[in-house]
Amino acid sequence: MTAVSLFVYVFLQVAVPILIGSLFQKVYKGEGKLLFFWISGHMSLWAVFQGITVPFVLGNHRFKHVLYCMGIIVLLLLLFKMVLFIRNREWSGLLSGVGGIRLNVSQEGACRSRIVILQILSVILLVFQLVMTLCCAYEEGDDAFYLALSTDTWDSGMMYAKNPYTGSTTDLDMRHGLAPFPMWITLLAKISGILPITMAQMVLPLTLILMTYSIHYLVGRHLFQGQRESFLLYMVLVEMLVIFGGYSTYSVENFLLVRASQGKAVLCNLILPFLMFLSLRLVRNTQKGKEVHWSYWILHFGVCVAGCLCSTQGGLLICILMSIVGLCIAVMYRKWKYLVLFGTSCLIPVGYMLVYLMQGIA
Repeated sequence: MTAVSLFVYVFLQVAVPILIGSLFQKVYKGEGKLLFFWISGHMSLWAVFQGITVPFVLGNHRFKHVLYCMGIIVLLLLLFKMVLFIRNREWSGLLSGVGGIRLNVSQEGACRSRIVILQILSVILLVFQLVMTLCCAYEEGDDAFYLALSTDTWDSGMMYAKNPYTGSTTDLDMRHGLAPFPMWITLLAKISGILPITMAQMVLPLTLILMTYSIHYLVGRHLFQGQRESFLLYMVLVEMLVIFGGYSTYSVENFLLVRASQGKAVLCNLILPFLMFLSLRLVRNTQKGKEVHWSYWILHFGVCVAGCLCSTQGGLLICILMSIVGLCIAVMYRKWKYLVLFGTSCLIPVGYMLVYLMQGIA
């Protein structure tokens, strides 16, 4: 792994998602919006990758076709963003709202010591998790399957053509073929030049952990507006729960720390929490009598599709979550049109579930 590889990886995982995510600046204009752009950009890229990869997997095409199509679409999105950037003169407000919560001087002076302690503690806990993830290896049986898929695609250029356990030729496993998150790891590895096992075990988990806490950062800012001490307590509590969440090998916290690069971990730690954050924003706008921008629903739809990239269970869980949230909002605020919009967001997840069921019956 060279410096050039790391630079390419950082460009792919930081600069490109922020630029693409800034297309949704009408959705979120509060402080910390650069993190929102970053998360939204990743969700959009995952949704595009899911839409491209699954047809190629079902058609038994080579992985290079996915690379070419993904590259073309990303370039078109970046070009579109550049045009909007120049036309709307967005350079003056791109980085606005990145700073911390603004407090009045008297409030900050009264609890300055506690705030400083909580800030230091939250940073230490986050750095500790990143260092342990980078330096320690954890024996996880599923890696024998998922890493083998990524490595085989890296070597042969074919997707889901071999049994990861034996190396023999096999028919398509529909359960995993419809949720090709290992192919996303292969794409990052191919473009950056980092080996798939290094990407999955060391490099990508750092990004996914930071993304997870970025979502919690946005949720905390939403829940504790102007209450810096409460917000920092929330972040410290989340970090402590994650560190001491190894009470089961199937807990969300365990998934985040020891198998962050697996699709199920991404689904439960990033996709579902970000959907909840978007729902919280929708509820607050509804309470204030504000109509959300149409780009909100595009992003919402993209996040639902991104959930299907992570796991075949993603479609079911997303549909359940969206049904509950949509029904509650519609009943509480008499916004019956939201039922239709939430239902539209579930069309693709439902479609993937139907394909899976039909293939299983056949």
